[in-house]
Amino acid sequence: MKVKLDEGLPVSLAERLAKHGIDADTVLAENLSGRSDPEVLAAAVAENRIVFTLDRGCGNIRAYPPGSLHYHLVTYRGPRREETCALNWPDVDLDQKKILIQWQLVVVGWKVQRTRPKTDAGVRELLLDDLTVEEF
Repeated sequence: MKVKLDEGLPVSLAERLAKHGIDADTVLAENLSGRSDPEVLAAAVAENRIVFTLDRGCGNIRAYPPGSLHYHLVTYRGPRREETCALNWPDVDLDQKKILIQWQLVVVGWKVQRTRPKTDAGVRELLLDDLTVEEF
């Protein structure tokens, strides 16, 4: 998984995410600090990254219309945001059109932690539709 950390998040978070196999880049490292949300989002999309931000403006679907892979996956397949953020490539089987949900990212004491779902029922396979498979 590839993510871009917005400027409201600590740069050290990139290192912590890397320990869990997540390729995290920062807005600061790319000299995008102070840029508009559309500019940051465009940079992330160009690199196939998901934006992690504390800025609620990025959640405005009028400013960011549906159509992204993350939006489609969450809206039509049903995993929680925390689960999609914890996906790893070994959990994705495009040939069989399914993903395995077995991890989630949670914040505990201002630290991101990769944990198992709270219950056994949280570990599950989700079937993917053709559009989602094409977007991957």
